[in-house]
Order: sequence, then C-alpha cells, then structure tokens
Amino acid sequence: MTPRDEIFTEALEAASTYFQRPITRDMILERSKRREVCQPRQWIATYLCWRWPGRFSLPQLARILGFKDHTTIIHARRVTKRRYPDSIFFQFATHDQLVSLRALCPPTPELEAA
Repeated sequence: MTPRDEIFTEALEAASTYFQRPITRDMILERSKRREVCQPRQWIATYLCWRWPGRFSLPQLARILGFKDHTTIIHARRVTKRRYPDSIFFQFATHDQLVSLRALCPPTPELEAA
C-alpha cells in the first residue's frame, strides 16, 4: 500500500465514521452526482485539505478524487463548511488541543518522503 493509498484509506474511514455508514473507494471514485455519493466525496476532499495541508495541490486532489478541476475542490470546501459545520475541520482548537492531536497522529517518515 502506497502512502497515498494510506491517506485515502484514512479519509474513507473518517468519512464512514462521520456519516455512520460504509463509504467505499469505488463509491467515491464513481462519477455519480447522487447525494449519497457526492456529499461524502466533498467531505473527503475537505478532510484531505484539512488533515494534510500542503500535501496535495488542489489540481492533484481533484485528479485523485475524479473531479473535473481544482475549482471543484474549492466548491466542495465551501459546500461542506455550510452543510457540515460540526465537522472537526471547522472547529476551533486551542494550542494545547492541537499539540495533543499532533501527538496522537505523528507524521510517519514514509508519508513525509512521499
């Protein structure tokens, strides 16, 4: 499993937890515009931007998720913020909370090198 696959799997697991239903790779990568597919896809795009800032450019992220172009990622972030204001990436955290989060999710050398 490549570092990119590990990151994508982490995002799928986070989305499955948030939406309280299974979210699969095939479901996210299909071209469907059905609500049960596009809303988790937009949420995952926002999650990846939040969890791995600077790791992917917007065009790279758009290609990974099968979006048309980088503006779709911008739209996904805007829509997700409005639709899911309770998501962790829209909550404000104190410095101590951020330090605790980083301790729980330390960067691995494989991901930093990739």
